Amino acid sequence: TYLSQLVTLHDLLMLQEDSLKTMKYVGHTPGLESNTRELSEAHTQQLSEKSSDTDSLLHGISDQELVHIDGWIDPSAVPELQSRLSQLDAPVSLTCFDASKDPEARTVLHNNRLLRPFEVVTNLMGMPNSSEIDPSPYVAPFFILFFGFALGDAGYGLLMVAIVLYFYRKRETYTRQLRNVLGLMMYCGVSTAFFGIISGSWFGLDLTTIGPAGTLLASFKVIDLQSNIILLLVASLVTGFIHQLFALLLAMQSAWLAGRKGESIQVHGTWLLFLLSIGFAFGVQSTPELSALSELVQPILIASFILFVFGQGHGSVWWMRPFKGFLSVFNLTSYLSNTLSYARLLALALATGVIASVVNMIAVMAGGSLPIFIGIPVIALVAFIGHTFNIVLNLLGTFINVARLHLVEFFPRFFEAKGLGLNPLQNEPTYSYFAKNFSTKDMSFDQFKLQSNSI
Repeated sequence: TYLSQLVTLHDLLMLQEDSLKTMKYVGHTPGLESNTRELSEAHTQQLSEKSSDTDSLLHGISDQELVHIDGWIDPSAVPELQSRLSQLDAPVSLTCFDASKDPEARTVLHNNRLLRPFEVVTNLMGMPNSSEIDPSPYVAPFFILFFGFALGDAGYGLLMVAIVLYFYRKRETYTRQLRNVLGLMMYCGVSTAFFGIISGSWFGLDLTTIGPAGTLLASFKVIDLQSNIILLLVASLVTGFIHQLFALLLAMQSAWLAGRKGESIQVHGTWLLFLLSIGFAFGVQSTPELSALSELVQPILIASFILFVFGQGHGSVWWMRPFKGFLSVFNLTSYLSNTLSYARLLALALATGVIASVVNMIAVMAGGSLPIFIGIPVIALVAFIGHTFNIVLNLLGTFINVARLHLVEFFPRFFEAKGLGLNPLQNEPTYSYFAKNFSTKDMSFDQFKLQSNSI
């Protein structure tokens, strides 16, 4: 019927239009340089000559025209593309170009299975280009450490692990992105359980009141959060300072690999040296056991400051370098404020345990005065609702805050995310909807207007 033919034609046209929009370059007209991209003159001439050769593989779909398509593909997928093209009826020739120097080259992250889940955090910032390093492997240890400490309840951590294991049974049906999310949740769950065990936090329960089981769990407790707040605050700030120093080290590596060796040593290297000397000075002054090293503090600070001032003037004429470098000292405030941001880790850790304890208290108050056959279900129901709210709230809050520490304090030191991700062509069906009383009787094609909605 006319209607079915029209719908079919419409779907084909919409699919073609969507495909053309995703391609950077489609079409080749011999002799017209504006239609070629990244093709040498010799290659362009070769295409022009072969476009009139009916026996050439490059002649194309018919004996009248040559169709040239330029696109991006993951190098590891080239064999599969060659295999699929070989199954076509039309003769096809495939030529691969080195895109490592192309500023518009697409990026595909390749990490092993253990590190692949941390691509989720990298993708929040963006994609690296060919001159940048992939930060995913370097995110792994800090993200696991920060998340586990901030959530810090063994019961919640084991619950996260159980949920991941339940959904992981059908991992083959999930997309790579979803599998990465599950893997990241597994790492975070294990880390949360570990910190909960050593801090004695199990759903906010008082372990001394639940008998032998509580005694056993309490035996694994190493540190109490409530009575060691200052110590844990200092540990959080020191860890945050180390996190930023590590970012500077990655900045040195990234600049060195990109060929900017002077910037690597003189800019990022002197920042690293200056911050290390300041950290050394604070460590000696605050630790009595290191008082013997106090005489070294001033010479190290002066030497590192001189190197810092001249290094930060990199790229300027020699007489301007000290002035430019001296102005860079004021950027110390950014490192100080960023370091203070890591105090949020301790705040999150305390909030999780306190809210869990309050939930238990409310549950006992709600059902404690009721008969036992009514009180126990009431206590269980209130505790279930309260802990569900607590784990969802703190899970989201912890992820957002830990991700923020990476996106704001860590990544900007070395990662500019200038790359473009590779988005393979996909078939997205387009459907046409009509009124239930629609009829083609007595309707000509010029009166027919087609409305579509992409799903």
